[in-house]
Amino acid sequence: MNRKLIFSLFIFLLALIIGCISLLKYKNDKLLEEVTLLKEQNLKLLDKIKYYKDENSILNKKITILENEINAVHSLVEEQILIINSKNNKDFMEKYIVLPIYSADIYTFDKEVISNIIIPKESSLKEKLDVIAGKLSRYCFSNLPIEVVKIEEIDNKQIAIVNLKEASTNEEITEPSKVIGTTWKYNYFQGSCGGTCTFTKLVETFLQRDYNSEWIDGVQFLYYNEAGDFEHVEGLFDINYR
Repeated sequence: MNRKLIFSLFIFLLALIIGCISLLKYKNDKLLEEVTLLKEQNLKLLDKIKYYKDENSILNKKITILENEINAVHSLVEEQILIINSKNNKDFMEKYIVLPIYSADIYTFDKEVISNIIIPKESSLKEKLDVIAGKLSRYCFSNLPIEVVKIEEIDNKQIAIVNLKEASTNEEITEPSKVIGTTWKYNYFQGSCGGTCTFTKLVETFLQRDYNSEWIDGVQFLYYNEAGDFEHVEGLFDINYR
């Protein structure tokens, strides 16, 4: 085989190899492009999945809130029926006290009774206040936390210290648009009418001015263990006396 033929064959083989390498490189580049595209699509899908999971979580929380509110209405109605049916029941009246939950008339802002609650007579004063806190929370304030921290003696007066907090789902939220359900800050502390009703429900229901047996002399509310500063519930965070 002469050198010219060998050289031509070598050139042919070299060109073939270079062509194969170029083809492989092209295919590799295309595969890399497809992989990059698939990764981008995957990230978008993951973002969508996270979004829908978050939305689903929020919807589930809202459903739970609504179910709790429906159950609270049923419990309130049942308690009112029990009270009405037991007014002439001597054993019942000896075992329980019936106290009102107050609110304010939306036109005159006068105090008015909106419902009644049952408390065992044998309960301690702190326990009675705990019952009031629990039922106010459930019946009037969408299960927002109301905690009777202690009964403290101030200037020879027995003062109940009551702490208000937001629901755990809203504790870190600072924008109304992101709130789930209702809050003290954005709902019950807002508006002249709403603020007055909130003030009356809390202060007057805890003070029970018409109850003549042993009771507290005053009540002070806190917001996250500090005196709050909200325009429409002015005075709520002072000590309010009977």
